[in-house]
Amino acid sequence: MEYKFKDEIKSAFTESFLRKNNTDELWDMQNELDETYAKAQAFDEIQKSFYEIRKDMKDKNVGYVLGYQTVGTETAKYIKKYESGDSDGSHES
Repeated sequence: MEYKFKDEIKSAFTESFLRKNNTDELWDMQNELDETYAKAQAFDEIQKSFYEIRKDMKDKNVGYVLGYQTVGTETAKYIKKYESGDSDGSHES
């Protein structure tokens, strides 16, 4: 996700305009915009990290352990086999 709003707003308030008018209010607005953009980028990075972690967990079937929070690894493997149709429901491997 890209945040294009910063460039659009910056084009309206260029640094030369800010320097020409030299008002604290405009500089404060620019600084606020920069902070907001930095927060948006940080949030985007966190979101990407969570997506990668979830994808990695799904690829490794870790979701079964987390999905059934109280079961151990062996039980999670059994549940996976049973749900995929590889088992008749007995506890034999």
